[in-house]
Amino acid sequence: MTLNELMRAVDTLSDAELLRLFAHLEEQRVRRFAAREIETPTEDRTNAPLDMRDLEEIFAEIRTGFTEHDLQELEWAMNNEFVEALPDDLA
Repeated sequence: MTLNELMRAVDTLSDAELLRLFAHLEEQRVRRFAAREIETPTEDRTNAPLDMRDLEEIFAEIRTGFTEHDLQELEWAMNNEFVEALPDDLA
């Protein structure tokens, strides 16, 4: 089966089937990423503690371009919105 055929088949899935497929793909992504981390250790800060100054710089970069109104909406969304867990039969 080619990738194009596979994508056309995905278009025919029900919502429940699509959620199961998404969960399966996420599991595959996590598994492959974890395997790569084990196979290729790096000298970067992947698992190192984050320096607070670095964190402050990261947040400063994120804030750049946002208006005060944007930041208020973002804060509201982070405090009020949530993602519901998948039902047990789809997890």
